[in-house]
Amino acid sequence: MAGRLPADAGPGEVSAHLFWDAQLTAWELLWRIGAASEHQVRAHAAAMLAGAEGRDYWERARAGRAAVAGEDAKLRAFNAVFDAARTPAVPASG
Repeated sequence: MAGRLPADAGPGEVSAHLFWDAQLTAWELLWRIGAASEHQVRAHAAAMLAGAEGRDYWERARAGRAAVAGEDAKLRAFNAVFDAARTPAVPASG
């Protein structure tokens, strides 16, 4: 399970964490085998991180996923998509 939950996490928190982890892992596998485009992954990342639960999951999981990615350029690129989605670009003021 990517990321750490607090020791006192209740069953609901554990279930939510597993749900988000399964979702992210499924998209990661689609990305790895070429069945999902970068555009599709970006759209999913934006949707996943639009809510507080998804953002909280990513904050817990991102360091562990980065460590697992190591030198794997494709997996690092996948993680970078989620990092970019967690910090949306701020429009330039004119």
